[in-house]
Amino acid sequence: MNDNKNFVFDYGIIEFKHRFNMTRSLDDYKVTTLNKCIRMGIEYKYYTMARDKLIAEVQIVYKDENDNLRCLKADLHDFTFAIKHKGDMQINL
Repeated sequence: MNDNKNFVFDYGIIEFKHRFNMTRSLDDYKVTTLNKCIRMGIEYKYYTMARDKLIAEVQIVYKDENDNLRCLKADLHDFTFAIKHKGDMQINL
C-alpha cells in the first residue's frame, strides 16, 4: 500500500511578458512571475462569432499569494512564456 501523506507537490514557475509591438509603451514589457503553477496548456479557440479567426489561448492554473486557485488565459500571439522550473506541473501542448 502506498502512503502519500508525505508527498509534497513541486510547483512550476513560469514567467511571461508582452511580445514586442511598436504600438505598445515600453512600460508594458515588465516580466510577471507565477511561482505556484499547477497546469499549463494551449487551447485553440475562435476569436470571432463568425468563426473566421482561430487563436491559441494559453491557460495556466496557479495559486496566487493567498493560495487561491486562479486561471490565467492569454493569447499566445500577444505574450511570451518561459518555464523556469517544471516540477510536478502538468504541461499540455
